[in-house]
Amino acid sequence: MKKLAIGCLVVVALLVVCGGIAGYWVYSKAKSYVGQFQALEKLDKNVTNVAAFNAPASGELTEDMVKRFVAVQESLHTRLGARVEEMKARQDEFLKRQQAEHRQASASEAIAVVTDMMKLIVEGKSAQVEALNQERFSLEEYSWVKGQVYRAAGMDLVELSIPNLPELAKQGGGVTKAVGEAGVDVPPRNKELVAPLLPKLKDWAPLAFFGL
Repeated sequence: MKKLAIGCLVVVALLVVCGGIAGYWVYSKAKSYVGQFQALEKLDKNVTNVAAFNAPASGELTEDMVKRFVAVQESLHTRLGARVEEMKARQDEFLKRQQAEHRQASASEAIAVVTDMMKLIVEGKSAQVEALNQERFSLEEYSWVKGQVYRAAGMDLVELSIPNLPELAKQGGGVTKAVGEAGVDVPPRNKELVAPLLPKLKDWAPLAFFGL
């Protein structure tokens, strides 16, 4: 399964999160912003479908699952697409400036990028909860469907491990996890259902990185 290059948005985000705030000093400066992630847990509690989800033993998606997933993604892209592009443009400029000046990001620059990223995630989570409720998704079902869709598309993605991000950043550990279950065969039916979505999935991939 080949890696997908999402662009400077994710590249810079990974560099900043994994490198820029790995040190304790920078973490201590950024912790007031990292604290915003606590709000995400509260937002998750607003998802109305709390029924336990049992993934099909076959691993197969249904047309209804895919249709509802698409509706959520289109809603999020409509709400956040412009914000993502704006942030990407700022980070692209930031990266070019670093390269031109032959230097690494300073602590204050890293914190600024992370702060921008965090604000987007909090805004995105609020929009996601609304969309999940509209499409009757539980958090478990949505996470499973998202993983199956991206695996069927042959897109090897990672997302921020948001619940553990503050402590992981403080310790300098890995802060991402795979989207979807690795090492599992993809049912042919899933590939068939997902094939028409491939162009859109590339546009939606940055949302997946942020756990949306």
